[in-house]
Parts: sequence; C-alpha cells; structure tokens
Amino acid sequence: MALLYVPLTPERLAAWQAAGALDGASVHVASPSYLAAFDLDDPESEDTEFQLLGVASLASLLLGPGRLVAVVEGVAAATSDDFGRTTAARLPWTAVTAVFADDADGRAAAEALHGQLAEGDLDAAWGRPDVIELLEGHQLGWFGPTEIGLLLEH
Repeated sequence: MALLYVPLTPERLAAWQAAGALDGASVHVASPSYLAAFDLDDPESEDTEFQLLGVASLASLLLGPGRLVAVVEGVAAATSDDFGRTTAARLPWTAVTAVFADDADGRAAAEALHGQLAEGDLDAAWGRPDVIELLEGHQLGWFGPTEIGLLLEH
C-alpha cells in the first residue's frame, strides 16, 4: 500500500463519493522514477508528499479550472513516468485520507491560469514560471473526507 494522489474535478469527486468507489483512476505515486526525477530519497518523506501534491494539483488544473486532489491509501500499477503517473484499478471512498483544494484566492489564480495551459499536457505545463508561481504562492487547503459536502458547495 502507498499514498496515491488523485487529481480530480468537483464532479468526479462527487461521483466517487456517491458511488463509494472510483475505478481506473489516474493517480500519482512516489515511484522510483519519480524519486529520481525530483532528486528525492524517501518515498514517505514530507518533501516527497508535498511535491507529489503539487504535481497532482497541476494535473487536476489541466482537467478543469481549480485544483482538487484526493489522497488515498491504495495500490497502483508500476510506472517509470517521471511524474509518477499511473492508474489504480479500484479506489474505495473509505480509503480517502484527505482532500486538498484551493481557497478563494488560489482558485481565482488557478482559474486564470487554466485557460493558458494545454489540456492534459503535464510535461509542457511543469516548470512554467506562472505554474511555479501558482504552486509556490497558493498552498492547498486540507479537508477531511467527511467535509466534502462543504468543499463541493464552494
């Protein structure tokens, strides 16, 4: 089992919660190739988790305006992708440990940036100065799985 970072849209988050499980989800994981690409040693370190959250939040922004990431304990397919991109066969809602989302200021900044990014192209988006500014200047807020209703209202 590992921590998996699941980039989402609000609609997909609501559907996952309602269905009780998410099948075939795209996730990001601290794979050996990810650790090497980001010059990290420990797959369970705070630095690794923080960086994975940033990567997954950018992947979420490529799906739609705003950043939304669920963190889940689960199993994912092996990957050699530098961003730790892979899939998980089935993620039960009960495995969600946290959800991260923009506050109002972060959401406004993310929405402004969304239209300038090529949809789905994480490789092209990563490292752009405006992306770095968003990731460094607007930290995501933490929500527990029981707070999803409040999160989806905004």
